[in-house]
Amino acid sequence: RVILQREESSLKKIASDIESDPTSVNQSFLDQYNTRVASYNNKLTALKDLAVVYNEQVAQYNSCLNLNK
Repeated sequence: RVILQREESSLKKIASDIESDPTSVNQSFLDQYNTRVASYNNKLTALKDLAVVYNEQVAQYNSCLNLNK
């Protein structure tokens, strides 16, 4: 999660730089930025999916605890 937060901050800074002076950016730089954004989005989606699975497992565990009382 911390790694994703750092990456998000970095991407926001780059996006801000691009928006402030779009004429100073070449296509290669934009391609690299877009690749990083896609990678970030994939990692974020995977993390969200893991959180859903984790929460389901916790709910099942808690349900088992309640059945055994």
